[in-house]
Amino acid sequence: MNNKKSILVVHPQKIVRDILSAIISKSEGFSIAFSCKSEKQMFSVIEKGTKIDIYILSDTLNEIGILELIEKIKEKTVAPKILLYMNSSAKKMFMTMVARTNVCYGFLHPDTTEKGLIDALDCVSNGGFVLDGYMDDGLEKKKTRRYDLSEKEQEVFSLIVSGYRLVDISMKMGIDAKTVSTYKNRICHKLGVSSNFELISKFYSVL
Repeated sequence: MNNKKSILVVHPQKIVRDILSAIISKSEGFSIAFSCKSEKQMFSVIEKGTKIDIYILSDTLNEIGILELIEKIKEKTVAPKILLYMNSSAKKMFMTMVARTNVCYGFLHPDTTEKGLIDALDCVSNGGFVLDGYMDDGLEKKKTRRYDLSEKEQEVFSLIVSGYRLVDISMKMGIDAKTVSTYKNRICHKLGVSSNFELISKFYSVL
């Protein structure tokens, strides 16, 4: 029985689609369902009712705006998970996707390594969030201090924003999962938010 998660890649450049498809096809947990060069091809696949676990979309798609494209995918599918394949310079647009769609689970930089790609897919398939290329230790500390968080809260906040699940944070920090949950609740209270998406949006709101 094939338990691999199905991935749909949409990118106008064939070489990029081929590279992503080759990497994903070699992985143990994922398979390429379709590789499309345009929105039109992608929606043709969706209309057929093909099960797609994760969509990888290029920010260079321009037949319709990327935000409109994502909204259209939401209309035609149930709880899609979308990774944007984009350059770090598109950060503001990416955060708009997060704030307005609730289906964007992160972005992949074009320089992402093979391991980085598979790790990102693993993270998203488990409900995590990927910010490949954004994180910087100095930036994390500078940003989180603006919210008057304790040192431990700063660390938990940064890890959540980096895409770690609470159980992963527990292992990474060497503390009980309930303690991590308590830290997260304190952070949410201080920032006036209630979800990971809101936490991430808040993190970048003063960039």
